[in-house]
Amino acid sequence: MFTIQSDCFNPEPVIQAWMDLYHGIAFPCAMHGWLHALATEHQYLLPRPSLVPGPENAALPRAAPDSCFPGPARFSTALRNVLVLGAGPAGMMLAIGWKRKYGERFEVTLLDNRIIQEGIAAPYVRAWPLNLPVSRLSLFLPGATRGLGSTPFVPWTLCELEMHLQAEAKRLGCTILHSAMPSSDLVQQLDPVITFDATGGRLKKPDQLVSSAPLVLTAEDLQKEHGDPDFCMQVGKLAPTIADKLSLAVFENGVGQPCLEGRPLAHWMIKITGIEKNLGLELRSLLLKINQDNWGFLWSTNLMSRDWLGIFHLKEHEYQAIKPMITQPTPIHSVQSLFSTLDPRWAIVLNFLCQHVSPSSRVCLEPPYLWEPRAFLGNIRHWRQADGRWLVPVGDSLFHGHPKVGNGLGVHTVLLGRFLA
Repeated sequence: MFTIQSDCFNPEPVIQAWMDLYHGIAFPCAMHGWLHALATEHQYLLPRPSLVPGPENAALPRAAPDSCFPGPARFSTALRNVLVLGAGPAGMMLAIGWKRKYGERFEVTLLDNRIIQEGIAAPYVRAWPLNLPVSRLSLFLPGATRGLGSTPFVPWTLCELEMHLQAEAKRLGCTILHSAMPSSDLVQQLDPVITFDATGGRLKKPDQLVSSAPLVLTAEDLQKEHGDPDFCMQVGKLAPTIADKLSLAVFENGVGQPCLEGRPLAHWMIKITGIEKNLGLELRSLLLKINQDNWGFLWSTNLMSRDWLGIFHLKEHEYQAIKPMITQPTPIHSVQSLFSTLDPRWAIVLNFLCQHVSPSSRVCLEPPYLWEPRAFLGNIRHWRQADGRWLVPVGDSLFHGHPKVGNGLGVHTVLLGRFLA
């Protein structure tokens, strides 16, 4: 996608190439997740306050004028620093791909703040199955993927993927700092030519609302069917009455949020992991009878164990009731009674599982999480800071996928692969 001349390095063409890929590939995929939620699970959207845009003549969205910046930055052939803030899958894939492509010409450093104490990383615990074709990871993990043979999909959990990526990043000479130090301090120390934000969006959240514009859909968007009976979901299309009320809220820093009647899309979800293969088939039959509103979702996964994954919706009061008790993966037997006052379907699902698995089984409830999609809607000037440095979003800092659609890490991997191939 880009080349770096031997005598100098101007980051701007590199960053523009990343922006072009995002607009061509990722943004349409991000919108697919929004439409899926509106077509199949809009009744679970949270009643968020409406966003009130600024003045009628506000620009869409604003970046600092060029006069605020120095001219194009050009760095000598001396060793250059590339800094990646965040060492999750997207951050490590970026570091690996960059190091593999440019080798010793760049020093690549990752800052990981998931720590027990300074210098000691917290263990990887996200035992979520992946839906990634092996071919998408071959650029980043050629050795590990060759060892999978003819397997079409990666049979790993997210934490297993992170372990493979960390080992490969270290093998290639990337530095991983396990530290809670402020990222601004590290930027000052390393003076990187580019800093990538792979924090999941924690560095650049929506700030001052600039404008709100209708989200105009095509006839194809309106006719597309969402949901799949294979995942226990009722198939549905986006209702025209909903489509007419869609808009995009755009903030001054370029971050955008899809809205329905001015309210940002968001809902709570919770996962059940470790459901054994034989129980998954029985639970699927059970859920199909009580899932008319797409409350639940079941997937047979690609894991070697063939474990099933369940994803279920929570209303706001249900989330508030369980959040103090489920702060880490929790065996279902220990919290079964906690769900007795919630949606009565929880009693059906949890009673079934508790009757068929022992208290020491791998079946766990993961901490509930908020799906609140965002996507970048600005231009590359929004990625240039007041001091002239670049802060470029990747992964969930660029856009959020939907866990039932598979347009998150799967699309981030495609995007990074094409960028660094």
